[in-house]
Amino acid sequence: MTPPTEGYDELFGTAEASAQLRNRAAASGLIVVAGRAIQLGLRLISIAVLARLLTPEDFGVRALVLPLIVLTNAVINLRLNVAALQQEHLDAEGLTRVFRISTRFNLLIVVLVAALGPFLGKIYDDSRVAAVTAVWAGAIYILNLGAFHEALLKRQMRFGVTTIIETIAMMIGMIVAVLAASLGAGYWALVMEISAIGIGRSIGAWMVCPWRPDRHTGRDRDARVSEMVRFGRNLTGFQVVSWIGGQTDRVLVGLFGAPVLGLYDGARRWGWLPSVELDNALTDVAVSSFSRAHERPPAFRRLVRGGISALLILALPVTTFIFVETEGSVRLLFGDQWLGAIPFMRIMCFGAFFAALQRPTNWIFKATGRTRRQFRWGLFQTAVILAALLTGSIWGAMGIAAGYAAAHTLLAFPTIWFCVRGSPINLRDYLTAALRPAVAACIAGLAAVGAIRALGDLGMPAQMTVEFAVFGVIYILAWVALPGGRVAARDGWSLVRELARGAGARLRGTAPPTEASVTGD
Repeated sequence: MTPPTEGYDELFGTAEASAQLRNRAAASGLIVVAGRAIQLGLRLISIAVLARLLTPEDFGVRALVLPLIVLTNAVINLRLNVAALQQEHLDAEGLTRVFRISTRFNLLIVVLVAALGPFLGKIYDDSRVAAVTAVWAGAIYILNLGAFHEALLKRQMRFGVTTIIETIAMMIGMIVAVLAASLGAGYWALVMEISAIGIGRSIGAWMVCPWRPDRHTGRDRDARVSEMVRFGRNLTGFQVVSWIGGQTDRVLVGLFGAPVLGLYDGARRWGWLPSVELDNALTDVAVSSFSRAHERPPAFRRLVRGGISALLILALPVTTFIFVETEGSVRLLFGDQWLGAIPFMRIMCFGAFFAALQRPTNWIFKATGRTRRQFRWGLFQTAVILAALLTGSIWGAMGIAAGYAAAHTLLAFPTIWFCVRGSPINLRDYLTAALRPAVAACIAGLAAVGAIRALGDLGMPAQMTVEFAVFGVIYILAWVALPGGRVAARDGWSLVRELARGAGARLRGTAPPTEASVTGD
């Protein structure tokens, strides 16, 4: 039986709980920001420590399996957990039905993936791949047992709670990996880290979220469930198509061996880290908030502009600084054994800069329910990326990297244009929010180049510190000086103060039943 429904109104997002949801969204804002900052710090520490305890080849073994795992993540749950987050109205019975559908599907998928491990090992002529694939597939299954519980917590706007769960799970995973690597576990340390994070997140979600699937034995489909399945099917189709374009480069570079793939994958992972981490941090908040406002164009436009700025205001300058000071970043964070990744990383940072500009389009597609349109665009994107990769492969692994970056650079603005057509936001709104941090980052990058030439060799830590300080000051000044910068800065500061007041009031138990909401109304 489904547990008593006390508290389920806010759990499933009914109108009676709207005031509580709005207050909770404001109160959890600072927790999310702080939690994501801690997570980013933990990830950087983990990378820096493991990069010194392990070899590029160890990371390469993981990267050999990664394309198949990314495909698994693309289809897992049939994306029905995302559909549950996107739905404006949801009940316990409908959620039980989609949970049952996804759980059966997930079991089939992970068994199939584990069975493909030996075949993948033969392709790469690496016997280590089969066992890593099987263990990693099991970790994915465990993680996704809690996917719907996480979706319900996010529907409640309890992003602070989910952030805390993720942060604790990440800390456990990092400790497990570092201990395992110190004891000589090699590439298994990386697999153990992933498994520990998945188990921790799933257990945490089940402990915090009161919903439990019913033992309902009736039919799995009704009109609303069918609608969610269609949404998830289209999104899954887009994810699969995106996988072809997003993982073919790893497959091709993997043919050169695990050591080369380790350097390439490390460069790609680190070059894209700022935008990927911030995107992961903001996606659920953005989709949940945008979904509830997409029928009110003024509120939707305000939300989207704010979301774009929130993503790019940090992602673009960090990516730009890494591009400018690639060698120093690699030496300082990862050690001399990774110097072979420097050329790859410069190329990847260039592509990541332009790819970051179009990342918010995924939020818009999902929030407005236009996953079919997103799928069609994904087919075109993939064709362009594959053409660029095949062309670049003529020049080996470096050519593949250049082709991957070039494709994302060329696709950035067409993707934005295609997404905003027919949506509540127009192209001018999108570009206005995106170009300010982009231009400011480029100006700061030029200033950092000048600082590098003027300073000479001060020693690695001191030189990086001065360069970063120059870059940061110029970026802030340029961002504020550009048209609309002062207004945007004032609005951002007002939002921070509002979130601080909401968090403080909630901690004191005095948060008033205000109608101020995340939609900006």
